[in-house]
Amino acid sequence: VTGVQTCALPISRAQLLARSETRPKSLMRMTSAERDQVVRLQIFLDEAGFAPGKLDGVPGEFMDKAVIRYLRGHPGDGAVSASDLSLPSERGTYTAHHVVKQDFEHVGALSSEPEAQSKAKALPYGSVLEYLTERYHCSPELLSSLNPTMALERIKLGDIVVVPAVQPFLIEEVPPQGNYPEIRGHLGRSILVSVKERVLEVSEGDRLIASFPVTTGSSSTPTPVGKWKIQGRSSRPVFRWDEG
Repeated sequence: VTGVQTCALPISRAQLLARSETRPKSLMRMTSAERDQVVRLQIFLDEAGFAPGKLDGVPGEFMDKAVIRYLRGHPGDGAVSASDLSLPSERGTYTAHHVVKQDFEHVGALSSEPEAQSKAKALPYGSVLEYLTERYHCSPELLSSLNPTMALERIKLGDIVVVPAVQPFLIEEVPPQGNYPEIRGHLGRSILVSVKERVLEVSEGDRLIASFPVTTGSSSTPTPVGKWKIQGRSSRPVFRWDEG
């Protein structure tokens, strides 16, 4: 996989992955090798349950927060910084997605109006590109970098798209609408949502076992602060819209 980026000076892995204001802030300021190092760390964190946000190949806020929480949850594995974490050397960074007919089953036209969306039977992806970015947890900018000669807005049947080699989200395996069964072994788990950090943490007893970036409320509709009990988990929940 090739990419054409430019960077003023090569920087070390430690410098690239350490929290610093001097790190590159876009793929355009990174070499392909630097991008790939970041992607490997992001895939590692994603599959370990400490999500760095979308895989975009650029070091940033939520990758740093994921590293901090991974190290907090794994104090005995010997890792002390982001540069100690990555995929095993035998794991590839990228793989190929062959566009098939079934991919288009999840793509369709969708109104931009919330009221009309609430009346639809399902909310499809707006394009195959959007479908692929969610399937492989990545940004469109990363896919563009990995596929520089492909018109990603016009992906067609039979195309081969280079994507991150991450465990994909298989929407076709999501159960039909309804509640998931209770998992008795999870009853001892707790969730902490930090409105300030915009991160959700999952703990089992005293051990942090997962974390995810979250979108919290705005100033006009703030996230309610307090202690809550989770009543259940729902598959394919109904999209509700209330005027006003």
